[in-house]
Amino acid sequence: VREAAASSMISHDEHFEVLLEDASQVSANLVLLATGAVPHGWVESGTDLRTVCGGFIAVRETLQAVDHDNVIASGDCATIVDERVLNGSESGAGDQLRPYPPRAGVYAIREAPIVGRNLTALMRKFLLSRCSCGAANTMDERSALRLTAFEQYQPQSDFLQLLSLANGAAIGTKFGLAFRGRWVWHLKCHLDYTWVRPLQLEDPADSGDGDKNGGTSAAKSKREQSDPSVAPAEGAALLLTADRESKDFSSQLRVLSHMQADVAFREALLASLFSPTRPRELQNPPITT
Repeated sequence: VREAAASSMISHDEHFEVLLEDASQVSANLVLLATGAVPHGWVESGTDLRTVCGGFIAVRETLQAVDHDNVIASGDCATIVDERVLNGSESGAGDQLRPYPPRAGVYAIREAPIVGRNLTALMRKFLLSRCSCGAANTMDERSALRLTAFEQYQPQSDFLQLLSLANGAAIGTKFGLAFRGRWVWHLKCHLDYTWVRPLQLEDPADSGDGDKNGGTSAAKSKREQSDPSVAPAEGAALLLTADRESKDFSSQLRVLSHMQADVAFREALLASLFSPTRPRELQNPPITT
Protein backbone atom coordinates (compact mmCIF):
# COMPACT_ATOMS: atom_id res chain seq x y z
CA VAL A 1 0.00 0.00 0.00
CA ARG A 2 1.41 3.37 -0.99
CA GLU A 3 -0.14 6.81 -0.79
CA ALA A 4 1.11 9.28 -3.38
CA ALA A 5 0.13 12.03 -5.80
CA ALA A 6 -0.11 10.61 -9.31
CA SER A 7 0.09 12.48 -12.61
CA SER A 8 -1.09 9.70 -14.94
CA MET A 9 -2.10 6.04 -15.00
CA ILE A 10 -2.05 3.30 -17.62
CA SER A 11 -4.41 0.35 -17.29
CA HIS A 12 -3.31 -3.11 -18.44
CA ASP A 13 -5.26 -6.37 -18.39
CA GLU A 14 -4.46 -7.34 -14.81
CA HIS A 15 -2.51 -4.43 -13.34
CA PHE A 16 -1.88 -0.71 -13.49
CA GLU A 17 1.19 1.41 -14.14
CA VAL A 18 1.04 4.66 -12.19
CA LEU A 19 3.37 7.56 -12.99
CA LEU A 20 4.00 9.72 -9.93
CA GLU A 21 4.74 13.43 -9.80
CA ASP A 22 8.42 12.75 -9.09
CA ALA A 23 8.61 10.80 -12.41
CA SER A 24 8.90 7.42 -10.66
CA GLN A 25 6.60 4.59 -11.74
CA VAL A 26 4.68 2.11 -9.60
CA SER A 27 2.95 -1.12 -10.63
CA ALA A 28 -0.22 -2.05 -8.77
CA ASN A 29 -3.06 -4.56 -8.89
CA LEU A 30 -5.53 -2.06 -7.46
CA VAL A 31 -5.46 1.75 -7.63
CA LEU A 32 -7.86 3.90 -5.63
CA LEU A 33 -8.34 7.46 -6.84
CA ALA A 34 -9.17 9.82 -3.99
CA THR A 35 -9.93 13.53 -4.01
CA GLY A 36 -10.38 15.99 -1.19
CA ALA A 37 -11.67 19.47 -0.53
CA VAL A 38 -9.53 22.26 -1.99
CA PRO A 39 -9.87 25.87 -0.80
CA HIS A 40 -10.70 28.68 -3.21
CA GLY A 41 -7.51 30.39 -4.35
CA TRP A 42 -9.10 33.84 -4.38
CA VAL A 43 -9.54 33.79 -0.60
CA GLU A 44 -5.79 34.08 -0.04
CA SER A 45 -4.96 36.07 -3.15
CA GLY A 46 -7.86 38.51 -3.10
CA THR A 47 -8.81 39.02 0.57
CA ASP A 48 -7.14 39.66 3.91
CA LEU A 49 -9.08 36.88 5.65
CA ARG A 50 -6.99 34.71 7.97
CA THR A 51 -6.55 31.22 6.50
CA VAL A 52 -5.18 27.91 7.77
CA CYS A 53 -4.56 24.41 6.43
CA GLY A 54 -3.46 25.69 3.05
CA GLY A 55 -6.16 28.26 2.40
CA PHE A 56 -9.31 27.48 4.39
CA ILE A 57 -10.94 30.44 6.15
CA ALA A 58 -10.28 30.39 9.90
CA VAL A 59 -13.55 30.84 11.81
CA ARG A 60 -14.70 30.78 15.42
CA GLU A 61 -17.38 28.42 16.72
CA THR A 62 -19.92 31.08 15.71
CA LEU A 63 -18.64 30.59 12.12
CA GLN A 64 -17.45 34.20 12.06
CA ALA A 65 -14.04 34.82 10.49
CA VAL A 66 -11.50 35.23 13.29
CA ASP A 67 -10.37 38.63 12.01
CA HIS A 68 -13.64 39.91 10.47
CA ASP A 69 -16.71 39.68 12.70
CA ASN A 70 -19.03 40.59 9.83
CA VAL A 71 -17.88 37.68 7.63
CA ILE A 72 -19.50 34.28 8.17
CA ALA A 73 -18.12 31.19 6.43
CA SER A 74 -19.25 27.57 6.62
CA GLY A 75 -18.96 24.26 4.84
CA ASP A 76 -15.84 23.10 3.04
CA CYS A 77 -14.38 26.61 2.67
CA ALA A 78 -13.96 27.13 6.42
CA THR A 79 -12.17 25.56 9.38
CA ILE A 80 -13.12 26.11 13.02
CA VAL A 81 -10.04 27.05 15.04
CA ASP A 82 -9.10 27.80 18.62
CA GLU A 83 -7.86 31.38 18.48
CA ARG A 84 -5.47 30.75 21.37
CA VAL A 85 -3.73 28.05 19.34
CA LEU A 86 -3.96 30.10 16.16
CA ASN A 87 -2.25 33.08 17.79
CA GLY A 88 0.42 30.95 19.46
CA SER A 89 -0.64 31.49 23.09
CA GLU A 90 -1.13 27.72 23.44
CA SER A 91 0.74 24.77 21.97
CA GLY A 92 0.20 24.16 18.28
CA ALA A 93 0.91 26.19 15.18
CA GLY A 94 -1.83 27.72 13.08
CA ASP A 95 -0.36 26.45 9.82
CA GLN A 96 -0.37 22.88 11.18
CA LEU A 97 -4.03 22.80 12.21
CA ARG A 98 -6.10 20.05 10.60
CA PRO A 99 -9.38 20.96 8.86
CA TYR A 100 -12.20 20.81 11.41
CA PRO A 101 -14.85 19.61 11.24
CA PRO A 102 -14.11 16.91 8.63
CA ARG A 103 -15.06 17.66 5.04
CA ALA A 104 -18.45 15.96 4.90
CA GLY A 105 -21.85 17.20 3.81
CA VAL A 106 -23.51 16.37 7.12
CA TYR A 107 -21.50 19.09 8.85
CA ALA A 108 -22.25 21.72 6.21
CA ILE A 109 -25.96 20.89 6.36
CA ARG A 110 -26.08 21.25 10.13
CA GLU A 111 -24.12 24.48 10.02
CA ALA A 112 -26.78 26.04 7.78
CA PRO A 113 -29.32 26.90 10.54
CA ILE A 114 -26.51 28.43 12.62
CA VAL A 115 -25.44 30.52 9.63
CA GLY A 116 -29.02 31.75 9.16
CA ARG A 117 -29.54 32.72 12.79
CA ASN A 118 -26.12 34.37 13.09
CA LEU A 119 -26.65 36.36 9.89
CA THR A 120 -29.93 37.56 11.39
CA ALA A 121 -28.15 38.55 14.61
CA LEU A 122 -25.48 40.34 12.57
CA MET A 123 -28.08 42.35 10.65
CA ARG A 124 -29.95 43.22 13.86
CA LYS A 125 -26.73 44.44 15.42
CA PHE A 126 -26.01 46.57 12.37
CA LEU A 127 -29.52 48.07 12.30
CA LEU A 128 -29.58 48.80 16.04
CA SER A 129 -26.23 50.57 15.82
CA ARG A 130 -27.60 52.91 13.18
CA CYS A 131 -31.20 53.25 14.26
CA SER A 132 -32.24 56.48 15.94
CA CYS A 133 -35.86 55.44 16.39
CA GLY A 134 -37.53 55.39 19.77
CA ALA A 135 -37.62 51.60 19.95
CA ALA A 136 -33.83 51.38 19.73
CA ASN A 137 -33.36 54.13 22.31
CA THR A 138 -35.75 52.58 24.84
CA MET A 139 -34.59 48.96 24.40
CA ASP A 140 -32.86 47.70 27.52
CA GLU A 141 -29.38 46.22 27.28
CA ARG A 142 -30.54 42.66 28.03
CA SER A 143 -33.04 42.67 25.17
CA ALA A 144 -30.47 44.08 22.78
CA LEU A 145 -27.96 41.39 23.73
CA ARG A 146 -30.56 38.67 23.27
CA LEU A 147 -31.49 39.92 19.79
CA THR A 148 -27.87 40.19 18.67
CA ALA A 149 -26.42 37.09 20.38
CA PHE A 150 -24.43 34.72 18.17
CA GLU A 151 -24.99 30.98 18.38
CA GLN A 152 -22.09 28.55 18.53
CA TYR A 153 -21.91 25.49 16.30
CA GLN A 154 -20.91 22.27 18.05
CA PRO A 155 -19.95 19.59 15.49
CA GLN A 156 -21.00 16.03 16.23
CA SER A 157 -18.19 13.68 17.19
CA ASP A 158 -18.90 11.06 14.53
CA PHE A 159 -21.02 10.59 11.44
CA LEU A 160 -22.29 7.76 9.27
CA GLN A 161 -20.13 7.38 6.16
CA LEU A 162 -21.68 5.55 3.21
CA LEU A 163 -19.93 4.73 -0.07
CA SER A 164 -21.75 3.30 -3.07
CA LEU A 165 -20.05 0.35 -4.79
CA ALA A 166 -22.00 0.99 -8.03
CA ASN A 167 -23.35 -2.57 -8.01
CA GLY A 168 -26.44 -2.16 -5.86
CA ALA A 169 -24.44 -2.43 -2.63
CA ALA A 170 -22.54 -0.01 -0.42
CA ILE A 171 -20.00 0.17 2.39
CA GLY A 172 -20.77 1.97 5.63
CA THR A 173 -18.74 2.96 8.68
CA LYS A 174 -19.61 4.49 12.03
CA PHE A 175 -18.33 4.21 15.60
CA GLY A 176 -15.26 2.39 14.26
CA LEU A 177 -17.32 -0.40 12.67
CA ALA A 178 -17.48 -1.26 8.97
CA PHE A 179 -20.39 -3.02 7.26
CA ARG A 180 -21.49 -3.67 3.69
CA GLY A 181 -24.29 -5.10 1.59
CA ARG A 182 -27.37 -4.18 -0.38
CA TRP A 183 -29.08 -3.05 2.82
CA VAL A 184 -26.38 -0.38 3.22
CA TRP A 185 -27.12 0.95 -0.27
CA HIS A 186 -30.85 1.09 0.47
CA LEU A 187 -30.09 2.81 3.78
CA LYS A 188 -28.09 5.42 1.85
CA CYS A 189 -30.98 5.95 -0.59
CA HIS A 190 -33.40 6.30 2.30
CA LEU A 191 -31.28 8.87 4.14
CA ASP A 192 -30.57 10.86 0.97
CA TYR A 193 -34.24 10.90 0.07
CA THR A 194 -35.19 11.93 3.60
CA TRP A 195 -32.95 15.00 3.27
CA VAL A 196 -34.08 15.91 -0.24
CA ARG A 197 -37.80 15.21 0.11
CA PRO A 198 -38.68 18.43 2.03
CA LEU A 199 -37.01 20.48 -0.71
CA GLN A 200 -39.01 18.95 -3.55
CA LEU A 201 -42.16 20.49 -5.00
CA GLU A 202 -45.22 18.32 -4.65
CA ASP A 203 -46.14 16.46 -7.83
CA PRO A 204 -49.91 16.60 -8.47
CA ALA A 205 -49.62 13.15 -10.04
CA ASP A 206 -48.55 11.67 -6.71
CA SER A 207 -51.35 10.04 -4.78
CA GLY A 208 -51.62 8.44 -1.37
CA ASP A 209 -49.34 8.77 1.60
CA GLY A 210 -46.57 6.51 0.36
CA ASP A 211 -43.12 7.67 -0.69
CA LYS A 212 -40.82 6.53 -3.45
CA ASN A 213 -39.02 4.19 -1.08
CA GLY A 214 -42.21 2.22 -0.61
CA GLY A 215 -43.13 3.33 2.90
CA THR A 216 -45.21 5.93 4.65
CA SER A 217 -43.85 8.76 6.75
CA ALA A 218 -45.15 7.01 9.85
CA ALA A 219 -43.36 3.81 8.87
CA LYS A 220 -40.13 5.69 8.25
CA SER A 221 -40.41 7.40 11.61
CA LYS A 222 -40.97 4.07 13.34
CA ARG A 223 -38.01 2.32 11.74
CA GLU A 224 -35.69 5.21 12.58
CA GLN A 225 -36.43 4.95 16.30
CA SER A 226 -33.82 3.34 18.51
CA ASP A 227 -34.62 -0.15 19.78
CA PRO A 228 -33.67 -0.54 23.47
CA SER A 229 -34.85 -4.17 23.47
CA VAL A 230 -31.89 -5.31 21.36
CA ALA A 231 -28.94 -6.66 23.36
CA PRO A 232 -25.50 -5.24 22.49
CA ALA A 233 -24.17 -8.51 21.04
CA GLU A 234 -27.36 -8.95 19.02
CA GLY A 235 -26.99 -5.42 17.70
CA ALA A 236 -23.41 -6.14 16.63
CA ALA A 237 -24.57 -9.25 14.79
CA LEU A 238 -27.30 -7.28 13.01
CA LEU A 239 -24.75 -4.78 11.71
CA LEU A 240 -21.86 -7.06 10.87
CA THR A 241 -23.40 -10.39 9.86
CA ALA A 242 -26.58 -9.29 8.09
CA ASP A 243 -27.46 -10.94 4.79
CA ARG A 244 -25.59 -8.82 2.24
CA GLU A 245 -28.24 -9.52 -0.40
CA SER A 246 -31.07 -8.27 1.79
CA LYS A 247 -32.50 -4.83 1.07
CA ASP A 248 -34.13 -4.38 4.49
CA PHE A 249 -32.16 -1.95 6.67
CA SER A 250 -34.78 -1.19 9.33
CA SER A 251 -33.24 -3.29 12.13
CA GLN A 252 -29.73 -2.00 11.44
CA LEU A 253 -30.93 1.61 11.39
CA ARG A 254 -32.59 1.15 14.77
CA VAL A 255 -29.34 -0.27 16.18
CA LEU A 256 -27.32 2.66 14.80
CA SER A 257 -29.88 5.11 16.20
CA HIS A 258 -29.68 3.40 19.60
CA MET A 259 -25.87 3.58 19.51
CA GLN A 260 -26.13 7.29 18.77
CA ALA A 261 -28.63 7.96 21.56
CA ASP A 262 -27.24 5.68 24.28
CA VAL A 263 -23.51 5.87 25.01
CA ALA A 264 -23.67 2.92 27.44
CA PHE A 265 -25.29 0.71 24.79
CA ARG A 266 -22.71 1.79 22.21
CA GLU A 267 -19.80 0.98 24.51
CA ALA A 268 -21.34 -2.37 25.46
CA LEU A 269 -21.86 -3.26 21.79
CA LEU A 270 -18.25 -2.43 20.90
CA ALA A 271 -17.00 -4.31 23.97
CA SER A 272 -19.02 -7.39 22.95
CA LEU A 273 -16.90 -7.68 19.80
CA PHE A 274 -13.86 -8.48 21.93
CA SER A 275 -15.56 -10.65 24.52
CA PRO A 276 -14.30 -14.27 24.82
CA THR A 277 -17.93 -15.43 24.69
CA ARG A 278 -18.82 -13.54 21.51
CA PRO A 279 -20.61 -15.50 18.77
CA ARG A 280 -18.45 -17.30 16.22
CA GLU A 281 -19.63 -15.04 13.40
CA LEU A 282 -18.14 -12.07 15.28
CA GLN A 283 -14.72 -13.64 15.87
CA ASN A 284 -13.05 -11.27 13.37
CA PRO A 285 -15.14 -8.09 13.36
CA PRO A 286 -14.34 -5.48 10.70
CA ILE A 287 -12.94 -2.52 12.63
CA THR A 288 -11.95 0.76 11.00
CA THR A 289 -9.44 3.28 12.27
